[in-house]
Formats: sequence, C-alpha cells, structure tokens
Amino acid sequence: MRIKRVYFLVAFALVISTLAAIMPSAFAGAVYSPRFMRGDQWTVNGLTTYKLGTSESNIQQYNGRSIAGLYSTVSYGIRVWTRTSGGVEYEVTSGTPEGVASVATDSQYHSIIGYYYPWPASMSPSDAIVVRVYVGFPTGEWKLEATFITEQLGATALTINTWWVYYYVYAYTTRPNGGGYHATTTGRYYWGAPRQSVIDGFVIWV
Repeated sequence: MRIKRVYFLVAFALVISTLAAIMPSAFAGAVYSPRFMRGDQWTVNGLTTYKLGTSESNIQQYNGRSIAGLYSTVSYGIRVWTRTSGGVEYEVTSGTPEGVASVATDSQYHSIIGYYYPWPASMSPSDAIVVRVYVGFPTGEWKLEATFITEQLGATALTINTWWVYYYVYAYTTRPNGGGYHATTTGRYYWGAPRQSVIDGFVIWV
C-alpha cells in the first residue's frame, strides 16, 4: 500500500509540474522555499522553539542520544503538523516518523537525505507548520531530537510536493575495553550552522 501511495504521489507531482509549465498563471499561488532548521528560537502560535526559516542561521545546535548495544546504523525521521493561532496542532504525517534516512555508526560526519511525500493539508492564513525530528535505533524506539516551527505562513494549504530532508548527523559506538559487553551506540543530530539540516521542496499555497 505504501509503495502504491508513493507511485501515486510521484505521478501526481509530475502532472502538476507539467500543467504548471503549460498554464503558469493557474499555479501562481504556489510558493516554494527551502526551510532551514535554525539554531535560534522564536514564539509562533504559542509555541517557543527553534525556527524553521527561509534563511540560514549562524548558531550551531545538536542533540545526542545513546542506547545500550552495538548497532551498525542510526535512523532519523520527521513528523509534521499544522498549528493554529490558538495552539491546536493537526498532524499531517501518519503518526510515526517519515522521510527516514539512516547513517552508519562510523564516527564520521554525514549529511543524509530522507524523502517525505506529504498529503495536501488545508490551512488558515494564521497557521504555521511544526516539524519534529526523531532519532530511531534498530530496537524500534524513536526519540524526539528537536522541534521547529515556521512563521505564520499566510497559506491556504500545504501542497503535495516531495520534501528532500537533509539531516546532518554523526554516529558512533563505544566499546569499553575494546569488547562488545556494555557497548553503547550514539547518534548526534546537528542543526544551525555550519552543520546545516534543511528541508528542500517545501511548498505552500497562498
């Protein structure tokens, strides 16, 4: 079912892009901008958290999570909500992280890419978009890493378009005395600058 949904979304996006090329005036309300997961904060619709802005920041942030055990990969994903001016959130994702990408625990910095295919979501002009980033381990457990919010977007809808979600990450394992006993696996997720995490393909309808 998931595969069929992906094929449908890709086909639909191709149709829309073709129509937009033929009849650009009919699609003049679509607004595209990359969204940077910034290291500074603001308060929007009652939520004080990190900015999901249209420009880069010069503040570096990171969060790290560890789990007991020796694992070869760590995964990252997002969940997405609309948030009203009254502080009510409506989830756009399916209730679990999507746009998932994995990184090897090789003690190297990586920019990894996950792909998220949002369903269209209706919005009011005073609504904002909230994105929460999660880290996942092979045990199946997901942990919240960071929360981001846009400004009030002045939009009527979050439109269908593939999001390219870039996670800047670092993962490693620790083995006391060189053995596998009491080993831990750690993943670090970075945002801000110079280690940027970004969402490309973010499109709203105004």
